[in-house]
Amino acid sequence: MNEHLDKKLLEFIETYNKLLSTFDYGVGEFQRDIALGMIYVLVDAQAACWSSLEELKLQLAINAFNSDEMLKNIRDDVSDNTSLSFNYCYSPIAMKAFAELGYLNLSTLIYIRDRLAHEVHKHRNASPMAACMLNVQGDSMNCSILNDCIEIMEKRVNGANA
Repeated sequence: MNEHLDKKLLEFIETYNKLLSTFDYGVGEFQRDIALGMIYVLVDAQAACWSSLEELKLQLAINAFNSDEMLKNIRDDVSDNTSLSFNYCYSPIAMKAFAELGYLNLSTLIYIRDRLAHEVHKHRNASPMAACMLNVQGDSMNCSILNDCIEIMEKRVNGANA
């Protein structure tokens, strides 16, 4: 990024941190994602004069995502180390931004979604107590956000091939 965008990135991160201090409800990851959404509104309002808007949005999403390990899990190719235990559902704005910017690994997203969907299907008739212990609702919510990201990325790929 150029010097002007570096400065703007720091300003947006400072504003983002101020926004975080105004939220006092919900899970911390939701708060981070809501603040990112608000920052994106500010970025889009000023976007007409920037040439590398995508890079700025990417850096802001990485800052808000706040988990290098979780991000590495969905960027790398599928391997024995690919984890199904991360909760992506708490960061829908960041996840969709990553997908729109082509920052994720499509085959890894499909693999994780399919494995989680299999777990949800396998435990669909579990008692409420067992479903809670097996995190069936969390897996379902993760499948939903991963599926949204997959659709965004497939549209991006198909749009580029058209």
